[in-house]
Amino acid sequence: MLITALPIAVGALGRVPVGLLTDRYGPRLVFPAVSLLTAVPVLTFGRLDPLPAVVAAGCLAGLGGTAFPVGAAVVAASYPSRRRGLAAGVLGLGTIGGALASTATRRWFGIDSHRTAALVLATLLVAYAVVAALALAAGTRSRSRRPPAWRRCADVLRLPAGRRLTALHALSAGALAALALSLPAFLYTAYGLSWPQTVAPTMGFIAVAAAGQVAGGWLTDREDPVRVLTICGVLGAALALLLALHPTAADVAAGAMFGLAMLTGIAAGVTYALVCKLAPRSQVGTVSGVVGAVGGLGGLLLPLALSGLYEVDGSYAVGLTALAALLLGSALYLRTRPGWHGATLDLLGEPARSRDTTTTLVALRARDAAAPDLVGRVAELAVSDELVVVYDARPGAGGVPPHQFVAALRHRLPRHRIVALLVDGPRNDTAGRGSSAENDLVRAMVDEGAVPVVVTTTRNPLALATEIAESLPADRVLHAVADTPVLRPRWPAAPLPTASGG
Repeated sequence: MLITALPIAVGALGRVPVGLLTDRYGPRLVFPAVSLLTAVPVLTFGRLDPLPAVVAAGCLAGLGGTAFPVGAAVVAASYPSRRRGLAAGVLGLGTIGGALASTATRRWFGIDSHRTAALVLATLLVAYAVVAALALAAGTRSRSRRPPAWRRCADVLRLPAGRRLTALHALSAGALAALALSLPAFLYTAYGLSWPQTVAPTMGFIAVAAAGQVAGGWLTDREDPVRVLTICGVLGAALALLLALHPTAADVAAGAMFGLAMLTGIAAGVTYALVCKLAPRSQVGTVSGVVGAVGGLGGLLLPLALSGLYEVDGSYAVGLTALAALLLGSALYLRTRPGWHGATLDLLGEPARSRDTTTTLVALRARDAAAPDLVGRVAELAVSDELVVVYDARPGAGGVPPHQFVAALRHRLPRHRIVALLVDGPRNDTAGRGSSAENDLVRAMVDEGAVPVVVTTTRNPLALATEIAESLPADRVLHAVADTPVLRPRWPAAPLPTASGG
């Protein structure tokens, strides 16, 4: 288990420098470089005999795990914020799909020679580097002055949303790794299967988890991700406890295993998608690198702990019970923090665009608009900035109706033209065309000096505000914090105005 964990640790640690390099030089340069650097130890791996050399080559092959920040940057550059979930789920599919492909190759295609398998994999990596260099769009090298790399990485963990995403990534990825790595031994000891007989169930487990990652990304585009993670935690805890009780019926045990694979896969897909959604395009490499590194290292503790508990107790019951407690604890914690994913993941110190007027977007919900002096703070922004408001007015959600909010703004801004624009939310069939037309209309209103209030029924007004900000482009996005007059920055720029009396 420890030897297996070493390449994973190398891949996790390497995500930080790779993410920083991706933000600076772009995916077109970094993606092929990662592929070529991984191909060298993989090719060497099949030609080494001494154990220390094999372990060293295997650790260096873990460089392939550093590609996640580069892929996240590609997703962020190719899709608007509210449509990145499914793409991020497919990106995560590649991580777990590699394990499935490796197992299937040796099982069904008869590649029993380590040298042959290493040669095939190295050739694929080189071919992939060529395809990536040709297919990816040429990015512009960032020349702006930024804080030191260590400061930007520390800022990610200093923000509450960064810490929570890191912990969720560690739990979801760690649970998935612990179950996949321990499943053959669990089937061998608990149900008496021979080692060859454990290959097919393990492959099925990995395949179901991979499908779960895609489903998790897809759900993040359409549902509240915190609600999805909470449900996965509760149901996953129940299935882990069921496995800990060692059901004698094979069908019950198989159903619990594959159900747990689906739920942990969905949770991993949601965390991947949230990283790609919340981080801005210019910083997604750094954010995903830090979250992936710290979360990956933390996730290693789960499979090591599960293996250690088995060595002490001689049973997987204690480890599965501890896993159930962690999943249930995470669900209860998320239940008390329903809106944390609306907080910023942007790094402090990112320079604003050099422009005389700052363009600001404010995302708020109708129930938060009743906070003391919140309308006043929004009005103060309109005096100094080009302002766009994205107002969530879902039926039945309560709060201040949109017409009252617009009237209050007009009362405080008699010299401004406040224009309400109704947007129904994302439409699956024509989301790209419809959102583009709406964004063009908002841009035209801003250019004419108006203050657009985009009234929407979407569940995630912050994602819609981010998409509009990218199309303008805007300097920053702010969102209201429930029950307070505070507007927290999503894209840092000038300091916020101070609320009167606050």
